[in-house]
Amino acid sequence: MKYLSILFLALSLAITSCSKNDEPIIRSTKYRIVFIYSEETTQTFEYNPTGNITEWHFLETTSSQTIADASYDYDADGCSVKINAEESHGDHQKWIFEEVLYLNQNGAAKSAEGVVGLYRIEDNSLLMKKDTQLLSVTMN
Repeated sequence: MKYLSILFLALSLAITSCSKNDEPIIRSTKYRIVFIYSEETTQTFEYNPTGNITEWHFLETTSSQTIADASYDYDADGCSVKINAEESHGDHQKWIFEEVLYLNQNGAAKSAEGVVGLYRIEDNSLLMKKDTQLLSVTMN
């Protein structure tokens, strides 16, 4: 009986290791994070019907009072995502990000371009503006 159980174990390992489908199965996520809360931060997320994130909101409740909001707008063919984000740090400065992230067919980032601006909050005056371009993204 001892040898029979070892034989069954060896056969089951041979059958599963010899299957022709060794590629991982990619499944869409069944559950999505909607809310994250800790003593110092709160984050909320919103999604479209296909499961892509459409909005992200961040609030830091410590003395720096960092507030960040971002929206993600996907084009119809899934080749790019337009990202608009604003990040405020206390009562002093605000960062604005307007970027387009270009995607490969598998959904991984290919390249990005956009504009980043730094503003003074008290009078909304522009302190710095920079065009950004990331020609390629390497993802492992």
